[in-house]
Amino acid sequence: MPVLIVNMLSGRNAATKKALLKKVTDAVTAVLAVAPESVRGIIQEMPSEHYGIVGLPVEEFRARKTGQQKIPIKTMPANESLPMMAGRMPCAKNSFLFFSSSLELS
Repeated sequence: MPVLIVNMLSGRNAATKKALLKKVTDAVTAVLAVAPESVRGIIQEMPSEHYGIVGLPVEEFRARKTGQQKIPIKTMPANESLPMMAGRMPCAKNSFLFFSSSLELS
């Protein structure tokens, strides 16, 4: 039973979300050769103030990207990397929770 989770900013209407679920389900059934009845879809919406890009709230990032302000981007020395953690955890029969995270360098 494939479970698809879509994280997106809130604000889209019900018809758009319905179309998204349909198209994602169609793609999964075609690729994985499973019945549509076995596919589950979850849409998780979040307010824009809960989402960031390049360390900025998304609305501020968008404003800067459109030319209103320059985006300060910090770079890391080539010999450094961010610590990463990833894995999978059994949740219920035939399903897994996948997770990943990275630590920010101050």
